[in-house]
Parts: sequence; structure tokens; C-alpha cells
Amino acid sequence: MKTETSEELDLNTYWDKALSYAEYREVLKAQAESGQTSGPAQSESLIEYTHLNNRRSKRWEKKFQLEAAERERLQTLKAPQRWLVLNESWCGDAAHTLPVMEKIAEATEQIELKVLWRDENLELMDRFLSHGTRGIPKLLVFNEQGTLLGEWGSRPAPLHQFVQDSRDKAGKIPAGVKEEIQQWYNADKGRTTAKELSDLLVSTCPEKDR
Repeated sequence: MKTETSEELDLNTYWDKALSYAEYREVLKAQAESGQTSGPAQSESLIEYTHLNNRRSKRWEKKFQLEAAERERLQTLKAPQRWLVLNESWCGDAAHTLPVMEKIAEATEQIELKVLWRDENLELMDRFLSHGTRGIPKLLVFNEQGTLLGEWGSRPAPLHQFVQDSRDKAGKIPAGVKEEIQQWYNADKGRTTAKELSDLLVSTCPEKDR
């Protein structure tokens, strides 16, 4: 059987139809204010998550700042990268991690960030699953030629492990754990996400391009 490659998927085609971070935030804000959400399901719970995510995203955009060492590390990059994030506006993890991605992209001219709706692009999501699931946000890093360089998602590694260890026998996440996830993000203040993304960024560039 022929194996599908990132080039055959034509990542640049997905890039062209993705939203800039500013456009994504405008959509999220409009949905939150009008009682809607992204994707085919318009349930009350997903709409409420969208409302919460708009507030949480706004908070992190104001509060989170890269550390000086992280900024200096970014300035050494010489090769452009495209960061494409599969997401939906109801995704709770994205409210905490997408603003961190945007802060990184803002800090260097070598990174451009865009957001793509997962449920409208499942063929791409299924090619790059998060630990075997359609977990989001899912970050794909590729160059201007459309070659995949790296990926990240859908949660920082320590939090992912905590969630996996907390699942019940049926594989579901208990209700109380969801609150603990939010507490973890609040206590971490975006630092683990920033470190993992910074490490990913550097690992995708050959030494001569840093």
C-alpha cells in the first residue's frame, strides 16, 4: 500500500485557506457573542466552551510574555517556518496554548501562524493524529516548500500524561479532571508550552540555519 506523504497532501493548499491568528480571534469573538461555535455540532456545552475560550484567550494574550532567553533563541533562526494549527473554537486546551504560539510567532519574522478548522479538514487531521486521536490543537510545522518539519499537540507533555493516568476504565476523562486541567494551565502560566514549542522550533532547523 502506498504511504501518503506530507508533500502529497500539499500542505501549502491547506495553508492558503487557513485563517491568520487575528482572523481566528475575530471569528471566536463573534461566535462567543452570538451564541455559536465552530464545527457541525452546535450544542449548549460547546457554545459555552466557546464563550469561555474567548475570555481565556483574551486573558493569556494580555498576561503571557516570552522570557528574554526565549526571545534571544528565536532571533537566531534564519529559515522561515509556517505553523499551521488544526483547531475548533470550543477546544479548551487551545485557549491556553494558541496565545503562546502567537506570542512566539510575533517575536520572530521567521514564523507565520495560521489556524485551520479541524472538522472541515479531517483528511489532514487523520494524517497527523495526536497520540492516536483527533485531539486539538494540533500544530504542524513546515517550510515554504510544504515539507513537514515537525508537529506538536494536543497538550504539553506533563499534562498529557496526567490526563492519560486519570482516565477511567472506559477511557473517559472524569468530570473533576477537566477542572484540574484548567488549574494546571493557570499554575503553569504557559511556561511548559513555550519551552516545548521553542525546543520543537530549534529541532526542526539544521544548525547552519540557526
